[in-house]
Amino acid sequence: GGGGGGGPFVHGHNASQDLKAIVASLAKADPEVYQKLKAELSVRLEEMRDLKLMERAIEAISSHEKHDAHDSDLLNGIMRAALRSTNSASVVSFVAVLCQFAGTDARMPQDLFMSVCRWLNEFFVRLNMQDLTRLIWAFGNMEQVPEKSFADNLSKHLNVQLRKQSHVFDAGSLCNVCVALKRLVLFPLRTDIIILIVPLFGRKHDSFSNKQLCEVLDTFHSMRSLVSNPLVPILILSKVAQGLSKRFFKMSMTAMQLSQILYSLQSLDSELTELGALVPPLVQSMLSAPSLSSPTGLAHLPASDSCKLLFVLDWCKEVSLVKKVFKVLCTSICSGIKETDIEDFSAFISVVMTCSLELSPAQAKELGAECLR
Repeated sequence: GGGGGGGPFVHGHNASQDLKAIVASLAKADPEVYQKLKAELSVRLEEMRDLKLMERAIEAISSHEKHDAHDSDLLNGIMRAALRSTNSASVVSFVAVLCQFAGTDARMPQDLFMSVCRWLNEFFVRLNMQDLTRLIWAFGNMEQVPEKSFADNLSKHLNVQLRKQSHVFDAGSLCNVCVALKRLVLFPLRTDIIILIVPLFGRKHDSFSNKQLCEVLDTFHSMRSLVSNPLVPILILSKVAQGLSKRFFKMSMTAMQLSQILYSLQSLDSELTELGALVPPLVQSMLSAPSLSSPTGLAHLPASDSCKLLFVLDWCKEVSLVKKVFKVLCTSICSGIKETDIEDFSAFISVVMTCSLELSPAQAKELGAECLR
């Protein structure tokens, strides 16, 4: 709307230029203009043909400060337009639009979701490893369960690609698949896929960022009961454990990341002896003055991660360290205990018992009430 203050856009031969101008203005528009532009866009969806533009439009709408649940109809309208405008040659661009949609809070109506699945089902063969992992991430994020035939087909194709293309499988793709598999509870073949991913992770874990390492180990931790034998060989866990000190000191790992990684390693194999020697110096370092109170330091650790850290320390038989750390974390644990899940909560209770942690009468009462709840 340039100098015209968001004035009417010209319809006709210049329609695609108009649509580009609307989308370009959307992201930074002030609230009143934002509403007008959205209204203009929604009546012009029939004219929309450019998938790249649709991807940008979804991004602009969902990232605007005034974006809310009412935008869901418009976002779904864009997805319908994308489905109309796509063909076998543009399936990769369509996946990009779908990923952008999956990053929003909008939920597809069932008829649209089924149409998207049916259309994609025909074109899996055109997707490479990276596109497939993004697609799986999108389905994991949308939390809408596809039909069994679609999920079977996608699983099989991913299996084939994993076997063929594992050499080009980078940390980001591996992390995407892991996070999606954790969410896609009803996904067939996810056990086969996770078993294929574990050795890849073993070879590439050094190239993972701290955040990616957290995500992947947490996925393995949450899926460990799906596989009858240990999910991750102890040799791989040992290598990850051995690299932790270097990561902690060189890659500025946060207290939260370290707690999560240690807990996942311990839960994946309680025979992992390396942790016994590794944990005390790392935790001592977290207790030292500058790092203790930094925004990502131990003093600001959320309750659930505090429970995890105390549990690992207790497992390492470091009772005096448990007590030191508990002094720092006591208030935040007791005030945040309602937000913890049952696994973290029971881990904390077991530490209170085995290490005879001293609680004030008020804290003990609070904890008792939480047990009942």
